[in-house]
Amino acid sequence: MHTNKGLLRVELYANDFADSFIRLALSGQLNGHLFKYLVPGCLIAGEVENPFGVVSHQSVTEKTMHTGIGLFSAPRVTGTVPASSFVVTLSPQPQFDDACVVFGRLCDGLDVLKSIQELQVRENFEFISPLVVERCSLIKNEA
Repeated sequence: MHTNKGLLRVELYANDFADSFIRLALSGQLNGHLFKYLVPGCLIAGEVENPFGVVSHQSVTEKTMHTGIGLFSAPRVTGTVPASSFVVTLSPQPQFDDACVVFGRLCDGLDVLKSIQELQVRENFEFISPLVVERCSLIKNEA
């Protein structure tokens, strides 16, 4: 994920949320996307406006742990496109364990994520200067 602040390389897990995130990225729906909020020390949040994709009609029962910095996570909501609304953790967030699914983790770009944490926000946590996803690409792991 190339942002206007630098590259965030994400390892995606094998679940429906990761599959949906890949479809959003490869279809260009994340290009030009603005991250909405920064809650200092907690998370950055993004949302694709009017996403198109496969809508989830089943609830996810798998529990995932929000144990550290750089986890990509999305709410467990049926009737929406999974991962069209997502957060990146800036610290452990165990309160999300029941409500959200971790679908990936930052594997390179921690320095970029830490610099994003320092950006200024308004009282409602919106970024003052935009944080933009410029483009996404997929690199397959050689197994």
